[in-house]
Amino acid sequence: MPLNSLAQQQISNQVSNFVAPVTYFVDHTKQLKLLKHNLDKHRQASIIGTSGMGKTQLARMYSHENQNNYKLIWFIDCNLDINQEFLKLAQAINSTAKSNLVSEDMRLVQQEVISYLSNQDKWLLIFDNLKVSENKKVQEFVDWENNGHVIFCSQDSERLPNIIKMTAFTKTDAITLANNILENNDPKIVKFLSKEFAGYPILIAQGVQLLNNVQGLDITEYKKKPNEQQIKFN
Repeated sequence: MPLNSLAQQQISNQVSNFVAPVTYFVDHTKQLKLLKHNLDKHRQASIIGTSGMGKTQLARMYSHENQNNYKLIWFIDCNLDINQEFLKLAQAINSTAKSNLVSEDMRLVQQEVISYLSNQDKWLLIFDNLKVSENKKVQEFVDWENNGHVIFCSQDSERLPNIIKMTAFTKTDAITLANNILENNDPKIVKFLSKEFAGYPILIAQGVQLLNNVQGLDITEYKKKPNEQQIKFN
């Protein structure tokens, strides 16, 4: 549905680094509804699941569907230095405002951004790529009282509030995902992928893309490839 002019103007002035979800995303309807409910009610939500379950894609889908509700949407990659991530956000805030609203001094930037956002509303921060036993990195933000929304994407539920669990795809969802991406829609390949990767959406997607992109590669040839060339869960 086309955006009206007011919504288009709002998005053009939006501070954002979010990437649209992949086009073949299979809706996690239940999780999306719970994510929205938790944010509306508690202002915080935590998406929990092992690697490859689609935590980031769920956060991207929520951001995409609700982008008109926010003036700022920002993903913070917890694999990287969080201070550097806040510096990028500060630079984006200042650039969009055409004014130095937030200090870009590395010694101050995190607290400066927190202070700035504490006086704002209609913003969304996503702390992404937290691994097992890494949630202490974001404890300050779990305890932070503010008027925005915060999503935590982690492999570990410890210390995190308002949990949404990502589970392996059902057989039906796995088949739908494979069919959405597979170029030749071979039912044997679809069945193989849904079984081989046990409902992990990212691995199914990568397996399909490999079969799509490598000329002459079929299930038989894929199985013959050395282990290091096959897609494995880690």
